[in-house]
Amino acid sequence: MSDRVLPSNPPDGDPDAARPSARTDLPGYLADFETRMNRLQERAEDSQALLAAVTGTGASAGGEVTVTVGAGGALTDIEFTSEVRRTSPDSLADMVKEAYGKAVAEAATGATEAMATLLGAGSPAMEDFASSLRARGEGGA
Repeated sequence: MSDRVLPSNPPDGDPDAARPSARTDLPGYLADFETRMNRLQERAEDSQALLAAVTGTGASAGGEVTVTVGAGGALTDIEFTSEVRRTSPDSLADMVKEAYGKAVAEAATGATEAMATLLGAGSPAMEDFASSLRARGEGGA
């Protein structure tokens, strides 16, 4: 087993702080590891709560249709003004798609902000998350 300190942030946030070595201080190493895992779990739970609260709302250009979605793009609400009565089905469908696209984009922005607190802005994991949202917005599931 190596005495090398693994690259991750220590509990006090100082990346240069020395951690106990598994070779020379196993109880200290395990206590430090448990503290770091508990902190990571708390951050994940916080991010999960933030993500669950994310919504996005979009409206058609004329405001006839308003759509609300959750973080994953699931439709949670749709509202129509009385103006839709004078709209053809094809035009109405286009308005719904337009409003939905705007709502998904807004929700993706909120989801990205929520996840950045856990993954770290600019991290490879954050870039993977953002990339998956972009792919979904371009016709993915």
